Amino acid sequence: MADKPTRLDLSGQSLDSVIAQINSKYGANTLVRADKAISLRQKWISTGVHALDFATGGGIPQNRLTEFRGPESSLKSTITHFTEANFLRDYPKDGIVVHADVEKSYDQH
Repeated sequence: MADKPTRLDLSGQSLDSVIAQINSKYGANTLVRADKAISLRQKWISTGVHALDFATGGGIPQNRLTEFRGPESSLKSTITHFTEANFLRDYPKDGIVVHADVEKSYDQH
């Protein structure tokens, strides 16, 4: 039987103290502010959109959970597919890509 998930009481704390508490419990760089992530040693995956890669400091960080959010028809799926293809092309031996369609926007047939 799986262990019961641990809940942290983070109410009323600053963002930096929440990040420090999570990193001390789960390991360094478990949670990182975006403005600090650029300095980390990290492999980046190109999104295929140069402006987005520039804005994010190099693309999407490898081995991290990334969520694309936005309104319908805002190219979330397209950017996701480009990023997946770029990862598989650039790092063919590094593993697999998991794509979770939580909006259930793909045709069932």
